[in-house]
Amino acid sequence: MSPVARKRNTVALTAILLVTAGIFLLDLLTPLGMAAGSLYMIPLLFTPWAVPLRLPAVLGAFSTLLIVLGALFSPPGASPDMVLFNRTVAIIALWVAVWMLTMKNRAVQHLHQAQTRLTGILDNALDAVIEMDEAGRITDWNQRAEVIFGWTAHEAIGRKIDETIIPVEYREAHRQGLRRFLATGESRVFDRRLELTALRRDGRLFPVELSILPVKIGAEYRFSAFVSDTTLRKQAEEERRKVLQDRLLLLESTGEGIFGIDRQGRCTFINRAGAAMLGYSADDMLGRDMHELIHHTRRDGSPYPIADCPIAHARQNGEKCRLTDEVLWRRDRTSFSAEFTAHPVIEHGRILGAVVTFADITARKRSEQAFHSLVEGTAAAVGHEFFHSLVQHLAAALEVRYALLGEFTDDAKTRVRTLAVWDGARFLDNFEYPIADAPCEGVLDASQWFYPRDIRARFPRARLLADLGVESYLGTRLTGPTGQTIGLLAVLHTAPMPEDNIAPALLKVFAARAAAELERLRMEDALRRSEDHLRQAQKMEAVGRLAGGIAHDFNNLLMVLNGYGEVLLDKLDPASPLHHYALEITKAGERAASLTEQLLAFSRRQTAHPQVLDLNGRVTAMRDMLARLLGERIELVATLAPDLAHIRADRGQIEQVIMNLAINARDAMPQGGRLTITTANTSLAKPYSGSHSLVQPGAYATLTVHDTGHGMDAETLSHVFEPFFTTKAQGKGTGLGLAIAYGIVEQSGGHIDVRSTTGEGTTFSIYLPQATDMTEARSKPQAAGEPARGTETILVVDDMDAVRLLTRKCLEDAGYQVMEASHGTEALTLGKRHPGPIHLLLTDVVMPQMNGPELADSLAHTHPETKVLFMTGYTDDVLFQQEGPTRKAPLLHKPVSPATLIRTVHDLLAASR
Repeated sequence: MSPVARKRNTVALTAILLVTAGIFLLDLLTPLGMAAGSLYMIPLLFTPWAVPLRLPAVLGAFSTLLIVLGALFSPPGASPDMVLFNRTVAIIALWVAVWMLTMKNRAVQHLHQAQTRLTGILDNALDAVIEMDEAGRITDWNQRAEVIFGWTAHEAIGRKIDETIIPVEYREAHRQGLRRFLATGESRVFDRRLELTALRRDGRLFPVELSILPVKIGAEYRFSAFVSDTTLRKQAEEERRKVLQDRLLLLESTGEGIFGIDRQGRCTFINRAGAAMLGYSADDMLGRDMHELIHHTRRDGSPYPIADCPIAHARQNGEKCRLTDEVLWRRDRTSFSAEFTAHPVIEHGRILGAVVTFADITARKRSEQAFHSLVEGTAAAVGHEFFHSLVQHLAAALEVRYALLGEFTDDAKTRVRTLAVWDGARFLDNFEYPIADAPCEGVLDASQWFYPRDIRARFPRARLLADLGVESYLGTRLTGPTGQTIGLLAVLHTAPMPEDNIAPALLKVFAARAAAELERLRMEDALRRSEDHLRQAQKMEAVGRLAGGIAHDFNNLLMVLNGYGEVLLDKLDPASPLHHYALEITKAGERAASLTEQLLAFSRRQTAHPQVLDLNGRVTAMRDMLARLLGERIELVATLAPDLAHIRADRGQIEQVIMNLAINARDAMPQGGRLTITTANTSLAKPYSGSHSLVQPGAYATLTVHDTGHGMDAETLSHVFEPFFTTKAQGKGTGLGLAIAYGIVEQSGGHIDVRSTTGEGTTFSIYLPQATDMTEARSKPQAAGEPARGTETILVVDDMDAVRLLTRKCLEDAGYQVMEASHGTEALTLGKRHPGPIHLLLTDVVMPQMNGPELADSLAHTHPETKVLFMTGYTDDVLFQQEGPTRKAPLLHKPVSPATLIRTVHDLLAASR
């Protein structure tokens, strides 16, 4: 209670006591008698003023006491009636006092119960209830406030409220606001709900919702604050906001258009993609009739009644719909092909509207039309007819002026040769062009290259662009099955191209089909070349077998002819006229042996002596000889790789190959020209199919011989390696030079290829495997001296009588003991019957019934001491493919001169003595 109120109540109580005492004295001293006793009840009327002092019971008791005393002590001269009346009034007053006390106790009890209920309600309230006086001190603090703020009621009551629950930054504003209200009665925070930040005891801030009610009691204000912690609500609102934001983000991020309408068809929402497709902003469309805005007209231009609109049925009747080919209209009055679905929005069984999703399917329809055009235009076509049809339909599908398909002409992919070019009205002649400084160059670095405009400004040095007058370019590379680039497909236009994904996507479809056809043609061409190569190889093999067989038999004859010729020369006196005839016979035999050796080289049955060779060294060593062979009218140029790898081959054979190629080149340049010999290292990662050879992957040293002669046509080129085929005049050539070169190269494990065009010269390319073993094969030098002689026993086996008889005579003349047999069975019989040792078996390799190696193996069982020496007209496969202890025996090639035969036999037997 304020001092002013306390002083005012004290004055009122004093006045009540004085009035009551005055009435009592008047009653005692005047003859009014006890009739005035009822006046003692008057003080009771003033008891409400005593409520602040809690004195109503005191005043009531005091008034009742006065009445009783007045009844007991009647004034002098009072009549009996008056005394009786006075006592009656006293009794009534007493009962009234008792009744008043009873009622007062009941009121106090009811008040206590009400206070208890109020305290319970406040303590169990979900909000914090805080009371504050005018000084800003807390006067009441319920249990919820203890939970929310962390202060107990005992701790909080009496504290400044701003120092207890108000954050530091807001305290001064609170104090100013309180002072302003007490001074003027104005406030911006009372009688309203506020969302603020409050302070907990531990210093943490949290959100609250606050409402403050001012109550004036007497002259003072009391303030009641109702505070609720909104942390959970804020969290829930934030989560709900985030969910809604995420959903909205999903709707805004999708590539499809989405909009919502109410039951009247008005737009309630549209995402960015949908608004962009229709050419509007979202704000422009909200609240507008969507049917009248985007769906008012059919594809053919006729009106679209809303009664027929399936979207309207969805929002009105709840009917779902899906249309796969409809048109929607943009703001600029253009239309586009669309696919859309409409679903009704239903809540508690009531239709609220509809949600519509739609997509622009223009690109898909164009792709479908282009694919259909591609299938129709190229289904029945193959090869170059297919390429022409493809570029024509591609240009039509993309609505461009030019379309071209090309393949690269070299491994470095520096030039493109077109296979088909369409210019919008006709096919242009195919041509070649360099890709340097042209947009096609970028295709090699990326799968596609797109210049939608200003192409000539980007590539001012590309003449093709200027010649065609184009402004835009789109190209893609063609890739083979292993990912290698094999060509390119491009479209060019005289105006800018739209910057969308339609054209690149369509170009990929056409490019895949073009690449497949181009690869098919390449495979067919490779297969054709392989088949040609196989046929050529089979033909060469057949001719080679024939030549080898002839050479084998011919060598046997030459051995007899040349052998007896040498014997005859030894027997005749050089002065004898017969000596000259014998000499001519021997020379003819030697020439015949040389021709036979060429046949063996062609058939790859000639015995080679491979060694590690420096190919550059062989070319350099032959340079002077080649220059004399070519003559002064032909220039010889050698371009040799300084790091050329070594090869492993027969030196004489390689020199013969170079010589044969040089002779053919000389004959191809009767008026003079240039012969260029080039060497290089080559590594092939995949099989390379040449005109007549199939080169397997590996490391090679290449020898290229190029002449500037008259060249060859395709027919001549197909027979160039066949033996006895020649284009020279009668008597000018045997037709064996290139056939021999072919056989030598193949026998060396390499391959030979030829390219030629009439009037443009000829190029021979020889691929020889690089040597991995650098050890050179060296032959033993034969010691010169007196003619060799011996006394050992030799078994001679040969199925040709003349050869066998010549061999026997030569050996017997040298002192050896000779046994002879015409085949293997006879030789084994002689071996079993012979009681002594057989020092040497001299046998032919190829014989009827039993070949030479088999005979040697069988004879070793009865005569293990016997040495073996083979003779053959060619190197037969049997000698190398079969296993046995005699496979490494020495070998003599027919025809063998008597001197060579005797020397070889002597050296072999001498090594075993």
